[in-house]
Amino acid sequence: MSEIQIPLTNPSEIKIINMKIKGKLSIINGLLIIKADEEETSPFIKYYDEESEKKYITEIELNNLINDSLINFSIIQELLIKKNEDIISKSKSIKYTKVLIDIWKSMSNEDIKSSSKYNFKTTNENGQNGYNWCKDINMSFQYKDASKTLKEIISMVKCNKYTLDISIKLKTNQIINFKVNN
Repeated sequence: MSEIQIPLTNPSEIKIINMKIKGKLSIINGLLIIKADEEETSPFIKYYDEESEKKYITEIELNNLINDSLINFSIIQELLIKKNEDIISKSKSIKYTKVLIDIWKSMSNEDIKSSSKYNFKTTNENGQNGYNWCKDINMSFQYKDASKTLKEIISMVKCNKYTLDISIKLKTNQIINFKVNN
């Protein structure tokens, strides 16, 4: 059983695009609560952030886009990653790998290797077996596509308790917004 909670400031702002659910949908104390079997659920929920008036998708929807390979060949339109008030990465039109390197630069090499799903070598393996040398972290890492890199960005944001606000233009030209608040 999985549970998603979305704060509601105005229930008319919720747009349920496509929802196949076996479970329960309820509103309690200003929260939209979705309790569903993981295998049977694919909610596509968009909600507004009152301050920015952006529509954000949930992590389930983002994972569906990743699994459907819709993130590959996408473009980051805008991005902000913060640790409290310190900016880790901020940019427009940036590559996923550059964002990931910005996060890694804020970590020790030991923390990177222990929390990352990437393969690393401490020697310059540039061009060998898919490795790229990164002087910013003094390690070589194996390249991954945009989908896997975005998953890694989200994982690194969560493990470091950073915040993330990202706008992505998909290869279909649809713009999606996603947020992680820690």
